[in-house]
Amino acid sequence: PRGPAISANAATKPGLLLVGHGAPRLPGAQAAVEAQAALLRRGGAFEEVACAFLSMPPAPAEALSALRGDPVCVVPLFMSDGYFVRAVERALAAEEGRESRRLRQARPIGLVPELTEVIERRALAVIGYPRLMALGERWARAH
Repeated sequence: PRGPAISANAATKPGLLLVGHGAPRLPGAQAAVEAQAALLRRGGAFEEVACAFLSMPPAPAEALSALRGDPVCVVPLFMSDGYFVRAVERALAAEEGRESRRLRQARPIGLVPELTEVIERRALAVIGYPRLMALGERWARAH
C-alpha cells in the first residue's frame, strides 16, 4: 500500500533517500536498492528518489547534496536498529548543519509492522500452502 498522494499544487514534493550497506567487491550488490528506488520513482510521490550506501559510493552525504525535494526522508534499508542504522544517523546529523532543508529519518525497514505480512505470505507461498494464505488474508480482513 502507498501513502497518501502528494498534492500537485504543493510547492515542493519531498525527496527520498534509500540507504543500504552496499558491497564494493560484489558487482550488482546495490541492485535491490536501486530497483526499489526505480519503483518509488514511478509512483510520483517524491520530487526525487536517490540511493546511498555506507560502504561504497555514493555516500549518504554525497547523495543528499544532489537530491531535490523538501523535506527529505532518509530510509535505512536494514532489518534492525543496530550498528548500520547508527552510521546512517551519524551521516544525517553531520549534514543537518549544512542543509537548509528539513531532514527526517524513518525507522529501519525491518521494523515496519507490515513486513510481518509480507514474510508470512512469501513463506506460505514458498512451501505451497495457498489455502492457508487465503485463510490468513480472510482473517486479516475480518479483524
